[in-house]
Amino acid sequence: NAKETGLFGVISAEGVDGAFEAVRAEDIGSPGRNIGPVPVRFLQQPADQTFDAGVDAVLEAIGAGMPPPRYQWFRQDPPEVRP
Repeated sequence: NAKETGLFGVISAEGVDGAFEAVRAEDIGSPGRNIGPVPVRFLQQPADQTFDAGVDAVLEAIGAGMPPPRYQWFRQDPPEVRP
């Protein structure tokens, strides 16, 4: 069986307008205050895996940050990332 290799994940987060912001309420029902962005980080790294060609693959990772991160999985080289 042919094996698929080179799978990896990219984690990122961005607000709707491109701004990063986290708000924390001091008490339930009270207005929040801006505490700035919370960096995106992996809580659980994706495991190294090999999959048979043509078989569904399950890729798992857990990330945190504010705004919440989104995941994209790529089979080949990662896209170029610019700040």
